[in-house]
This record gives sequence, C-alpha cells and structure tokens, in this order.
Amino acid sequence: MLRRKSVLSEVRVPFAWTDHSIAMVSDSIGSGFTPIVHGKPFFAKGCNLIPPDLIPSRLSDRAWVAQVRHMQLSGMNMVRVWAGGIYPPEAFFDACDTAGILVWQDFMVASMLPVEGEFLVNLKEEAGEEARRIAKHPSLLIFCGNNELRVAWHNWGWQERYGLHGADSTRVIEANERLWSQELRNNAAPHSPRNYTATSPISNWGSEVGLKYGDLHYWGVWHGDSTFSSFKNNVGRFVSEWGFQSYPDSALLAKYIPTDSLYLGSPAVARLQRSYKTDRPIWEAIERELGEERPTTLGGFIEASQRAQAKAYQMAIDAHMDARPHCMGTLLWQLNDCWPGPSWSIIDYEGNPKPAYDAVKAAFARP
Repeated sequence: MLRRKSVLSEVRVPFAWTDHSIAMVSDSIGSGFTPIVHGKPFFAKGCNLIPPDLIPSRLSDRAWVAQVRHMQLSGMNMVRVWAGGIYPPEAFFDACDTAGILVWQDFMVASMLPVEGEFLVNLKEEAGEEARRIAKHPSLLIFCGNNELRVAWHNWGWQERYGLHGADSTRVIEANERLWSQELRNNAAPHSPRNYTATSPISNWGSEVGLKYGDLHYWGVWHGDSTFSSFKNNVGRFVSEWGFQSYPDSALLAKYIPTDSLYLGSPAVARLQRSYKTDRPIWEAIERELGEERPTTLGGFIEASQRAQAKAYQMAIDAHMDARPHCMGTLLWQLNDCWPGPSWSIIDYEGNPKPAYDAVKAAFARP
C-alpha cells in the first residue's frame, strides 16, 4: 500500500460519499462535467487504465498497485478504469484510497449486448456484486454504464455494419439503452446514488456539441489525422480520452522478437501495429511536428516516435488546463500497456516510463 500525502492536497483521505461527486449541470455553454471534492470543484489530472497483461491469470496484485504508483509519482489525481478490460482487484482500490487517486469505474460493457433472458440476469448480478465491492472504497468517484456505445451507435454506422435495420435496430438500441440508463444505474444507486453516468463520452468528437456538453473523447489527433495544434481548438468540458502512439524501446522489443527481425520494415515489427491507421500518423508527426526527415533505422524511428508522443501529450494537457474552468478534467489514453508493442501508453509493458511520462509529469505539475 502506498504511504504518501494525497496528491489532492485539499482532500483528507479516506473520503466519504458526501465528499465527492461529478456535477453535470447545465450552464450558459451547455452542460459541465465537474469533479467536486468537499464542495469545491477541482481539475482532474489523470489517465485511462487497461489491464496490465492480456492474460488475466498472469496478473498479480503487485502489477495493479504498480500502476497506482505510476499515477501518484506523475501528479495524477484520477483514473478511469476502462470498460473493455476487467475489474481490478481489491489491492488496486486500496492503493487508490491511500494515494488519493479518485476512481472512475466503468462497468465492463464495451459492445452492444443481447440484454435479455439469463444473460441479462447474469450481467445484473455481476454488476451488483462489483458495485457493492468497489463502492466500499472511498476513492470511488463515479460509475459509468459503458464505453463509447451510444456515440458509436448513432455516429459510426453500426446499424449498417451489422446489418440491423427497422425493428431489429430499434430493439437492439432500446434494450441496451435500458441496460445503461436503468439496469446498471439501479445496481450502482444504492452504493453511489449521485455519481453515475450512463455512457462515455456523452457527445461525439468532431462536432460543436461535443465541445459543450459533458465528457468528450477527442480523437481528432490520431484517428482524425489532425495536427497537434488541434488539441487547443477542441477542448471539451471534460476530456476523458485522447492520445497518440509511440513504440517501446528496442531493448524491450528484443525480448520478444528475434534479433534478426529488429530492423525498420521488418514483418515481425510491422505485425505489432494493431491500429487500422498503421504507423502512418507517427511518420507524419515526425515530419510535421518535429520538423525532421524520416529516420532510416528502427532505433531512430522508435526514438522519434517517443519524442512526438511526448510533444503531443504536453500540448494536449496544456490546452486542457489553459481552458479551465470551461474544461475541468483531462484523462489521457492510456497509462499502461498489456503487451510489448506500439500503443498510446506512457508506461511500457514491463513498467518502464516512456519520454511522454516525464512530459505528462511536468505538465501536471503546473498550478
């Protein structure tokens, strides 16, 4: 367990339920999404967390607690536990309690589900058990019903992709909306009656509405091919996802890839890139954001990718913090990694900080 003064200096841990909440209040702009502690608003500085390994049976409590240590040492005060992973163990929440890291806990709902019959019964039982367990921890700030499903359904063409039309389409979305807005809320309410949001984000990125209402996942940088400067012009009320990829060091890759495959353009290295965008955004950022010619070696490419990511994270956090009180939180995607490949993480698979970690730490140290 971590022993240090809370990074939320105005907070005395342990918290009490009356001490903190999320204020989702309409105002002259739209609707805010403001963390409240002891009756006072505060700016959330944090990250999204994924499981520290692809194989849950390999995970120890120590691996989860190590992530809290990374958050604490970088000046973070909040973490979002992402819906596409697994529920962390008790040790993780104990560490957050002690370190003063507030927890946004997604229910594990990251796809449209057949929410009926025995499946729904099982899902509700699981959600109820997890809500009771997690809510005992004073670090819990808010439960969330799903990750990105509402905006995906209404903005990403899912009906056409999955061949759902007419009555079938209506049945699927209505059943899932009941799950997010009613069933899961009812499981959370006895334990955290004020702190629940049905979905994240509330609004889709790339629209004016997304900048005015609730939390926002801003992916214009990376998925939208936007320049790093676009972070400044796309600040939501609470930016709960955003990021840019880099590769882990070649010393780590050498543990998982044959040495004769450690070269630029190697099929073994190329297979590590799982984003549909491929490495293209990284190459473009090296030229555009760093003003450099393309590296000709794997080591040069990796080093430049890390510097580009560090610059992106510094610019994003500066933009979000400069926009206070319009924006009252920034949660980067993502803190940690679950395998030894390129990703948006600032800590690699073996727990080594990338250069972006130091950039984030310096940005969060600002008053």
